[in-house]
Amino acid sequence: MEQPADQYLSATEIAQWLGVSRRTVTRWMQAKIIQGSQINTRWRATRRAVQDFLDRQGGRPQQDEEPQ
Repeated sequence: MEQPADQYLSATEIAQWLGVSRRTVTRWMQAKIIQGSQINTRWRATRRAVQDFLDRQGGRPQQDEEPQ
């Protein structure tokens, strides 16, 4: 079953999907590498935003990529 593209995912869920740390995902969202939103103290992004990120990266994130 496909997931809706506008479903919001937590930084932890995104980290598990991408195989990186939650902190890395949070940094990427703060730097707008992944388009996300901070709701109270929690960062969230849509499944579509993560897929857009993956498309820009050629399918997989670079493990050592840090925001500039």
